[in-house]
Amino acid sequence: MKKKTWLVLLLVVALTLVCASALAFDKEGTEYGNMRVVNCKQWVSLREKPAQNSDRLAVVPLGAEVTDCVKSTKGFIYCQYEGTYGYILMKYLEIIPEVPPVMFSGEEQRLTINDISKNGEVTLNWVEYNVKVLASHETVEEDGATVEKLRLGCFIDDSPVWGYVVSSPMEGQLEGLKAFMGGKADDPQVIVNDPATGLTMLDLLTGQEIWTLSVEQKSLGDAVAYAVGEDGIMYITGTDGPEPVAVSADGIVLWEAYINDSMIYGPFEIDLLEDSIEVKYESGYIAVLEYNGNLVRVKGL
Repeated sequence: MKKKTWLVLLLVVALTLVCASALAFDKEGTEYGNMRVVNCKQWVSLREKPAQNSDRLAVVPLGAEVTDCVKSTKGFIYCQYEGTYGYILMKYLEIIPEVPPVMFSGEEQRLTINDISKNGEVTLNWVEYNVKVLASHETVEEDGATVEKLRLGCFIDDSPVWGYVVSSPMEGQLEGLKAFMGGKADDPQVIVNDPATGLTMLDLLTGQEIWTLSVEQKSLGDAVAYAVGEDGIMYITGTDGPEPVAVSADGIVLWEAYINDSMIYGPFEIDLLEDSIEVKYESGYIAVLEYNGNLVRVKGL
């Protein structure tokens, strides 16, 4: 065999070994950066070793972020949570996507309580100690189109701190532009759903945008039914979709339930029970879900 042919063969073998080494690294040792806990009911175990019978070092709640994630053996991820390093099953983790920020669609204005309450129907009147969040909604005709307007603001001792006016074309027959309180139990924040742009969290005391879950990431439609847990996870569903969705306090979609039954339509209420989520429908049914989004059963109202 000629020398040139031998050189070509050696090069092919070398490249094959490099590729095999890279694939091995991908299987064990790949760095994932930060990941988030998903697909569980309430929490997952951070274990001392990559084995399900290994000692539990900590419990990591649904929606929590873990850092320094590296793929390990036996379907585990080696990671760090609140200063403790250990192993979590990979099926309970997803990579946190890098999403470009989306600007909130509201126009900042200094609004008085009268400015808000005199225009439209008051849809949010939240008070804690001397802090108030007030919002009103109305529909108006502009240039031959129906437009929703949401006015909201925060007040301390009834003095304006910040305010917004949000306008959005009305899609369908139900109002989709709305404000409600979210965040964690000890850290309440203001949530605005705009069908045209997305779901936005505003800082309670400054009105600054904390995050936006854009419609390109996940459209929440009219968000006609919603509930918020003490951990800040929001459970939302719309008349024309989506099916029930869980959104973390950081604006990450944790799961979407799949009911897929033409007889179940018209959601109007979500109840958070100790061991399950109940979604009530105008068609006369209740969908019972686990806290990981799995459908348990459907029952009558």
